[in-house]
Amino acid sequence: MNTRFFPFLFILFLCVQSRLVKAQNELPSCDCCVFDEVKSEKLTHITHVAPDSAKGQRMVIRGQVFLSDGKTPAANVLMYFYHTNATGKYAKIGTKDRKSHAWWHGYCRGWLKTNAKGEYEIRSIKPAPYPNRKEPARIHFYVKAPTQKECYYMDDFLFKGDPLLTESYWYKMEVSSGYIRYGGVDLHMEKGVLNGRRDIVLHPQYDKQTQNSGLLTGTECPAFDPVHVWGPDKGTKACPMCKYGIRSRGVMIWVNKNLDKLGAVAQRLEVEMRQKGANEARTFIIYTNPDRKSKAEIEQLLSDFAQKNNLQNVALAYVPHVSDRSTAFLYRINPLVENTFIAYNKRHVTGNFVNLTANQLEELVKKISLN
Repeated sequence: MNTRFFPFLFILFLCVQSRLVKAQNELPSCDCCVFDEVKSEKLTHITHVAPDSAKGQRMVIRGQVFLSDGKTPAANVLMYFYHTNATGKYAKIGTKDRKSHAWWHGYCRGWLKTNAKGEYEIRSIKPAPYPNRKEPARIHFYVKAPTQKECYYMDDFLFKGDPLLTESYWYKMEVSSGYIRYGGVDLHMEKGVLNGRRDIVLHPQYDKQTQNSGLLTGTECPAFDPVHVWGPDKGTKACPMCKYGIRSRGVMIWVNKNLDKLGAVAQRLEVEMRQKGANEARTFIIYTNPDRKSKAEIEQLLSDFAQKNNLQNVALAYVPHVSDRSTAFLYRINPLVENTFIAYNKRHVTGNFVNLTANQLEELVKKISLN
């Protein structure tokens, strides 16, 4: 054989090997396909995530799943869970296909279906943090609800008191994944088993119907950085909650479309803000840019609106897009509604109005009144 071909054959061999290794390490192509692995009619509201043979501290977590209104129990919601074992690894069963969820998620995994009351129960072992101990222990999970358009990943089950569950970690998850700070599941020991509870509210962004949008009453408003076009912070990305939220009341108006229809509302709130003073109340109109307009187009749109309605105390800002994880998604803004009004007091939601009507305007004003 001509020796000149040896380098070519060697390179070809390396390329084939590289492709094989890559194929073996490819993640499953479809997250929601994990629900195709089970027959939903055979599921109950209880799942055993870790097998009985798994070593570790036994744990039970119970709770209730609600529709996006935060009140109505969500029945027949499919839920899939997976987590690390007691050594912080997704311990694998060697016989599984390397492209499968079973390979990547390990043997601590399980499914359930909520009952008529929306109840669920997880029986497992307490997962350990990853061996590098850079992130807290958690349980990952997906939901697939009959009232919603698709399945999706929800905020991990984290554990209160975990030394790795720090303020910086919560902030990182807010800005990167749209997590809401719920403090973590509080576990307590009963007869040798850790017990905890977590109630879950489905995200309105995925609803088939469009009546719900925005954070629910009582939720802490997270930090976010809109681009200010009008108002005292014009030209900056000042965080409304970080700069003003903790010491004042106010309202955030998240607008997906038909900004001009809010002229009378903005004028009414302008009067209210002028009377109360900037130290006591704030109003932010936040455009969600659903059509992905350019920076120049958005600035022109918001400036024209502010000037047309003689606004001085009402701030106007925008975020990259209605699906942006660190802004509109974080505030659970439904892209199908026209607008979402979120009233707050010292950074906690006190009222939520979707597609605000004239009759609701005075109710909103009362929410931010100091009287």
